[in-house]
Parts: sequence; C-alpha cells; structure tokens
Amino acid sequence: MTEHSKVVSLHGGEILPPGEPRPKVIALLEELLERAKSGEIMALSVCQHHSDGTHSHVHEGRITLGTVGSVERLKLDLVNVLNKE
Repeated sequence: MTEHSKVVSLHGGEILPPGEPRPKVIALLEELLERAKSGEIMALSVCQHHSDGTHSHVHEGRITLGTVGSVERLKLDLVNVLNKE
C-alpha cells in the first residue's frame, strides 16, 4: 500500500491500526470533560476497548436506578449496531 492508502470498512468508516489515536473518541472525551468541569455530569460509567484487544470498565459517582437503566439502554443500542453489521 502507498503512504496515502486507507483501509475502509464496508460501512465506509476508516479503519485505524491498533494504538492509533481515534479522533472521534478524543473529541467525545474532551466534550465530556468540559461538561463534567461545568458540573453538568455528576457520574460516569465507561466501557473501554483497549488497543491490545482487552476490555474494561470504570464508574465514578453515585449509582441510581437511572444509571442502571441507562447502561441497559446502551447495551441494547450496542447489540442493535452489531446486528446491522
């Protein structure tokens, strides 16, 4: 491949190699950080997919039934995305 070649998924998104910074992930984290600094975000649950293929999760802040419901909704959204692939 040439220096300008890209690998693109069947859905059109560019596939970056492991360990390469993901601009959309960085932008989302920066936005969430600003919202947390302003006091808007009071708790956060994060699922992480690491460059070595492993996964982890973290939570900080108060846990409510709304938190659990939101995690379940996220799970449903993720499964729906996988079913479309």
